[in-house]
Amino acid sequence: LERKLEYRHNVVRFDGRLTPQARYSAENSFRDNPSCKVMIASTLAAGEGLNFQFCHHAILLERQWNTPREMQFEGRFYRIGSDKPVIVDYLVAKGSIDEWMSELIEKKRHWTNSCLEDGTGFESGTGGTSFDLMELANMCAEGKLG
Repeated sequence: LERKLEYRHNVVRFDGRLTPQARYSAENSFRDNPSCKVMIASTLAAGEGLNFQFCHHAILLERQWNTPREMQFEGRFYRIGSDKPVIVDYLVAKGSIDEWMSELIEKKRHWTNSCLEDGTGFESGTGGTSFDLMELANMCAEGKLG
């Protein structure tokens, strides 16, 4: 993907292998260089400590099973008080395991939000329910998550 994009765009790469100085340089280049309009980033590496509020469109190639991590990365793009919409798209290949995982993650996200919104939320380590992937998959298969 990076090689194909480089033919038409100035691309910055941001992943967990970067040193702190290289992270700083990549973020500044992406923010300050008008010819640099594409960043290829790992959601885990770029999910904390970065500000992408100058961006208005994110195209993400990976989903995170951990909903708060995914939401934290998405939050890098939003600015309080901004009237400009932010679009966050996830690219998922039809018929792939990623499509199945994406559907499962969306159901999990909906289920988590429902629990938190109705006041019956849970906290880790306080007697809340914990699910593993198989339990959640079974709940989805049985139609218990919407």
